[in-house]
Amino acid sequence: MNTLFDVLVNDILSVFINPELLNVGIAGSAFTYLDIFKVLFVAVISYFVVWLFVLLPWKVCKKIMQYDKLKGGKH
Repeated sequence: MNTLFDVLVNDILSVFINPELLNVGIAGSAFTYLDIFKVLFVAVISYFVVWLFVLLPWKVCKKIMQYDKLKGGKH
C-alpha cells in the first residue's frame, strides 16, 4: 500500500517536473534538492487540501447561514 507521501511525490510530482533534474546534492550535505523540493511540495499540497476541505466549506456554511446576522454582527 502506498502512503500519501509516495503518491504525491511519485505520481503527481512527476507530472510537473522530472525528479531526476533535482537529484543533485547540495555542497557538503547529505540532502539533495529533490529532498527539499519534496518537502516543500508536500507542504503546499497539504495546505491546499486543508483549505479545500476544511476552511472553504466552513466559510461557505457561514455565508449560507448568514452567521453575522445570527450573532448580531454589522448589518
